[in-house]
This record gives sequence, structure tokens and C-alpha cells, in this order.
Amino acid sequence: MVTDGTAAGTRMIIDLIPGGESGAGGEGVAFGDRYVFVGADTIQGLQLWETDGSAIGTRRLVTIAGAGRAIELRAARGQLFVHAMQIGSVGLWRTDGTAAGTRLLLSDSAFNLNTAVADDLIFFRTSSRQLWSSDGTVSGTQPLAGLRAPSFGSVFAPIGQGRSVLFAAEDAQRGRELWVSDGTAAGTRALTDVWAGPSPGVAITQATAVGVLGDRLYFPGNNGPSGIEPFSIPIAAFAPALAEVVGAGCGSSGGRAELRAALPPYAGAAEFAFAASGLRPGDVSVLLLSGDLQPQMLDGGCTLYPTLPGVLAAAAIVANSGTATLPLALPAGPWKLGRNFVAQAITFDAQGAFQNLLTLSNGLRVTLGRR
Repeated sequence: MVTDGTAAGTRMIIDLIPGGESGAGGEGVAFGDRYVFVGADTIQGLQLWETDGSAIGTRRLVTIAGAGRAIELRAARGQLFVHAMQIGSVGLWRTDGTAAGTRLLLSDSAFNLNTAVADDLIFFRTSSRQLWSSDGTVSGTQPLAGLRAPSFGSVFAPIGQGRSVLFAAEDAQRGRELWVSDGTAAGTRALTDVWAGPSPGVAITQATAVGVLGDRLYFPGNNGPSGIEPFSIPIAAFAPALAEVVGAGCGSSGGRAELRAALPPYAGAAEFAFAASGLRPGDVSVLLLSGDLQPQMLDGGCTLYPTLPGVLAAAAIVANSGTATLPLALPAGPWKLGRNFVAQAITFDAQGAFQNLLTLSNGLRVTLGRR
């Protein structure tokens, strides 16, 4: 089905299996300018289909050879990871939507057990409780330092915009503790040893059990004598690349001003940039930075988020698309990991919400992370 949110604008796109039998398998993800979903016809069974919202634009995307059915999809920066049933096992496949770009990465991987995508990686577990990651290549599909998932499953929680995930895992030395990984052996390490020794020190059963507030990560832990209680560690301990939205922008001639990070804010990323949108073409937008967040309410429903005096770090003319790219080379060095700052786009707009002079975007609290 496709909808614009109204009854009149809600309709069936195509009847893959005419009659009462269902042709949609339930899983679907946005992939570029298309919607890819698990669909079935009377010829190939459950496979990958794509649609642009029209019947003529709906077709089988690719056939996974030897698969009884595709059962789970995850999109990761230009590629799709697919868990598909095979004879006696589940296979993890990768595809870019072409036959040549479709390949089997690993057999015997469990499905729908808290897999997670972080940038171009997928993290998952096998049926033997081994934890793995993959970058979409056979050589880049590898186990995470011999770790095992807890018996109740494993929770992968992506961290910010980078390649890292948090998860609960067990090894012989620590028992169940909180770990972080970027998919490499060197980037996989324990963050906690709440209950010293092989006893379980964390009590995480779902991704919502961990959360970031300010400069700390909170999670349920168990140190033995106290039982399960709230614990926290500084986010600098695992150096995530974060760009957290603060508040909202105010009105502009082009809609409502928004600011996002165009790339993950890795320390030392010379190519990093902010992307502003919802602006009037031809206006000038500037990037205001400061080290602290101190919201100040202004006229017209606008809010200034960086603490003054700030630094004007970049400027750009708004393109015809109503967007502006504001580049900012990020400083390098391990001492920069965990450093944060606040950013906001301010645009000179003769019809802006602030005194017909300016429009202000939302704020972004940026934390420099490890690549």
C-alpha cells in the first residue's frame, strides 16, 4: 500500500498474487529513492522487490539463489543486508540491487535477534551465539574477538553516527559486561567490569535499556552486593561520534530551518560538513559555534542555542534546493576524543521569523568520536 496520510490518498500499489493470498512478506526499508520489501509471486516465492509507489515501477529487485525466502532487511549506506532462509540454515547476503552485486557472506547466522546497522556495517549473532560484523565483503565478515551473546540474546545499540555499537557480551574473564566495537579486533573492547570476575555485571535485555544523557551513558548493572541498580560511565570512555539535535528551528521563507551533520563527526575529519535546509535560495547562511549550550528565547519563536560570544566558522549561499553546505574541518588527535561543541545555522532572510531579518535552525550538540 501507499498513502499520503489521507483516506483518498491510500491505495494498493499492485496485487502480486491475485486473489486472497498475500504477496507482501512484511519487511521493508527505504533504499535510495526506492522502497525495497519482501514480496512474493507464484514463480519465485518470497524475494526482494522494489517500488517507486506505482504499479509500473514495482518489480523484483534481485533473486537470492538457493534461498527459500528473504526474511529480514537492513539498509547500510548504499547496500542491503538480507537474512534469507536456506536449506538447514539462515544465510546473510549482501546486495546493491544487481545480480553482480549480490553475494552470500555467511551461512548459519541467526535472524531477527537484535541486529544493528552502524554506518556501512551490520552487527549480528549466529545460531551458536557468536557475535559477528560485516562490511558487505566476505573478507570483512568476521567474529568479534571471540565474544558470545548472552543466553537471552544480545543487544546492539548503534552509537551516534559512527561505525560503533554498544552491546552486552560474555567472555571467560568478565562474564556479561558492556562492550563497544567498530567491527575490528582493535576497536572491540570491554567498557565495564561492574561485577569483577566472570559474574554477569550488566542486565541489558533491550536496546532502550541504555541511554545517553549529557556526557554520560546510563545502563542497568549488577555488582553483586547491591543487585541490579542504575550505573553510568562517561561517554568519552567509548568515544562515539554524536550530533544530537537540540530544540527546533524557526520559520523561514523556505519553510523551517533545519541543521544536520552531513557526515559523522570523527576527530580529524577534514571533509566534515553541516547541512542546512528549509532555507530561501540565494540567502546567506552562517555557522555559529560555541563550547556551551545556553538557549536564549528570541522573537518570532526563534531560539539561539550556542553561548555568546560564539565563533562564525563558515558561510555559504543557499542553493536553489533551499539547502546550504557549511564545511568545518574537525581537529585531530586522541586528546580531542569526547570533546563537544554546539552548532547552529543562522540565515539572513528578509522574511525570517526573527524580525524579518534572520531565521535560526535547531541546535546540534556535537561530540568528536573515533573513526
